[in-house]
Amino acid sequence: MSDLRALLGIEHPIILGPFGGLSSIALTAAVSNAGGLGSFGLYGYEGDRICATGAELRAATDRPFAVNIWLPTGDEVEPNPQHTVFAQALQPFYEAVGLDVPSRPERYTPALEEQLDAIWEIEPTVLSVVFGVPSADVVREAHHRGIRIVGTATTVAEAVALAAAGVDAVVATGAEAGGHRVSFLRPAEESLVGTFALIPQVVDAVDVPVIAAGGIADRRGVAAAFALGAAGVQVGTAFLA
Repeated sequence: MSDLRALLGIEHPIILGPFGGLSSIALTAAVSNAGGLGSFGLYGYEGDRICATGAELRAATDRPFAVNIWLPTGDEVEPNPQHTVFAQALQPFYEAVGLDVPSRPERYTPALEEQLDAIWEIEPTVLSVVFGVPSADVVREAHHRGIRIVGTATTVAEAVALAAAGVDAVVATGAEAGGHRVSFLRPAEESLVGTFALIPQVVDAVDVPVIAAGGIADRRGVAAAFALGAAGVQVGTAFLA
């Protein structure tokens, strides 16, 4: 089993799952200060906000931390053309509380390049990505700056694609995981492999450390993940308490 602790500079092979839109400086720093890897989800954050978040994290912890971004998949960049239909269906609810129905925005998220430029500036220990494979340029730039890249897979095929792209570790996230199903090679409903079925298959298929995620909330789950070959675990929901 690869030593994830040495790779990421942490004491305990436990990673906080990044919460897109729900991350907090306090929780991220607390996990890092306790010897794990705190993670902060940057979904929807513009460059200036990323830089400010990085400064806050640096002030809250001198330990390694990760930031997470979504790779573009389509409608979060180009707003859904059905926006008008959705808005009309919800109009009575907005009227009931005296609000105007939101107009269709030009885009839902900042450009990936804007986010990456800010991430290179704040230089986190780890950049984790979901919904795809980082480009060769992104991997090269991250490694040039000493930043580790972690990709997220819901199937063996996705894990293999990420490893081939040069990521430093792969999160094998099972169907039990909360939040978004981050499948990218096949539809999410066709990528529902359970955590403890997925882990050993991914471990056998790639030559980088595998981080187990999905339904792991206590030491029994951690022990089971390690027994199946995982080098670490990513825990989300359990930390929300």
